[in-house]
Amino acid sequence: EGARALDRGLDEMGRVFAFSRWKKLRHIVLPQLAPYLAAAMRSGVSLIWKIVLVVELIGRPNGVGFEIGTAFQLFDMPRILAYSCTFVLIMLAIETLLVQPLERRASRWRLRTA
Repeated sequence: EGARALDRGLDEMGRVFAFSRWKKLRHIVLPQLAPYLAAAMRSGVSLIWKIVLVVELIGRPNGVGFEIGTAFQLFDMPRILAYSCTFVLIMLAIETLLVQPLERRASRWRLRTA
């Protein structure tokens, strides 16, 4: 979707000013793609953590997924909640400290709506 949203006028401007490929990529293409890349990163991080948990649950004799699966089989609710809450806190920290600042930086040129 980001490739379809590229402004052809800016591409033409880069051609008129004889931008090199690197300069065109850095100053024209990447700033326009940055919000789309940030959104893809956010959904990708979410999907990766789900895959990691499932793989640990199914195929690993250690790890958070395995521990949650074992606690689930033993009906050990405090342990399930402890692992789940810890996992959620780690994901919130990643979202707050990494993903949101990158997303704000990627879309800083866009006008904010009220």
